[in-house]
Amino acid sequence: MARQRILDAAAVLAEEEGAQSLSLERVAERAGVSKGGLLYHFNTKEALLGAMLQSVIDMHDADIRQRVEAGDRYVDAVLDHCLDCHDRPGSLFSAFIAAVAMDRGAQEMVRERKRRWREELLNDGLSQSQMLVLSLALDGLFVGTSLGVTDLTIEERASLRDGLERLIAPTEEERLADWFKQALERVPAC
Repeated sequence: MARQRILDAAAVLAEEEGAQSLSLERVAERAGVSKGGLLYHFNTKEALLGAMLQSVIDMHDADIRQRVEAGDRYVDAVLDHCLDCHDRPGSLFSAFIAAVAMDRGAQEMVRERKRRWREELLNDGLSQSQMLVLSLALDGLFVGTSLGVTDLTIEERASLRDGLERLIAPTEEERLADWFKQALERVPAC
């Protein structure tokens, strides 16, 4: 319970005052714990930032997993999740930016997780170019939203969704190849 209170306080500080405000003393004060209590859970600022980053990644994964379990394709779950996050950027997303900006270990954590997300998009049927353009577009949306510089209207958000959905839709060639493959599978063996 104290651990989560510390993470929440750190995220709020990062959002309200910027990454430079994340001294252990300021976070402990904001969380209502002693510095010793904070150090029990996070012995360095880097450990705190890493835990904040892991919280963002875990929230992302859990939401996408829920959507997939409810029947969405992985790529649709990712798109919906990322566009929904634009509506509620929240303090943890600002903390995510702070953690990655300040810690090489955090950068590697994100690189590794992004490799897995990209692999899952490819496994879901996207081409390499579709996966890259979608991934980079959503990265841009995430960073812009986290920094408070991307503010889409409802119409712009709908337009973005439409454009990204067209981007990830199978091409006519892919649809024909899939149809042909399915037709061949239905032909009885001689």
